[in-house]
Amino acid sequence: MQALKLSVTVILALALVACVSTSHVLLTNKTWPPILDPMQVQVFMSEQEVKKPFEKIAIINAKGGHALERTKFIKAIKEKAAKLGANGVILGQFKEATTGDKWRGALFGGAANDEDEAIAIHLKQ
Repeated sequence: MQALKLSVTVILALALVACVSTSHVLLTNKTWPPILDPMQVQVFMSEQEVKKPFEKIAIINAKGGHALERTKFIKAIKEKAAKLGANGVILGQFKEATTGDKWRGALFGGAANDEDEAIAIHLKQ
């Protein structure tokens, strides 16, 4: 019975670490139809990299376990952007959980999350 409880606890902990949650703040009251395939959302590292006129739609925040690769954060950001009708995102700063956050999470429970941020944009044709 103890082994089963331990296994369930480990599985739940791994599930929490593997998840990336997103939230957003709208920057405009305009709306666009969702992009059906998030893979169509273009990723830019800076505003200067965007060579077409664009409009900022939202700021997207992503949080997830500290064991995740940044690609998982970018995937989650693209999915959120697509739902908002954004056909591009400009990535912001990726913030890794500090060692202190990781220790506190391990000792007292709770997650030590990495964070990523992006600006969802609508590229004009």
